[in-house]
Amino acid sequence: MREGETLVRSLDFATKKDEYDYELERYQSQLVLVGVLLKDKHVSSAYVAKQVDNYIIVAEDARGKAESAAADSDHTAAIELLGAARKQIVRGLRTGGIYVPG
Repeated sequence: MREGETLVRSLDFATKKDEYDYELERYQSQLVLVGVLLKDKHVSSAYVAKQVDNYIIVAEDARGKAESAAADSDHTAAIELLGAARKQIVRGLRTGGIYVPG
C-alpha cells in the first residue's frame, strides 16, 4: 500500500513548556504500565520485583527534579530529566519481562 515507504511522525511544540507537559504525561503513562503489567502480575521473583522497584525509585527521583526545574521555568532541563526518568521506567519494564521497543 505504501510501496515500502516509511511513515515518520515528528512532534513540534510551540514552547518548551508545552513539550515538558507532553513529556510529563508520557512519563505518567509509562509509570501506569508498570503497575498494570508488572505489579498486578506478580513478577517472577522477589529479586526481579526489587530490581523493578529500584528503577522506579530512581525514575521518581528524576521526575521530582524535573518538576522542580519546571517550577523554576527551566523546561529544557526538566525535559532532559524526564527523559532520564522514562529510561528508568523502560529498564524496569524490561527487567520484569515486558518487551519495550527502542
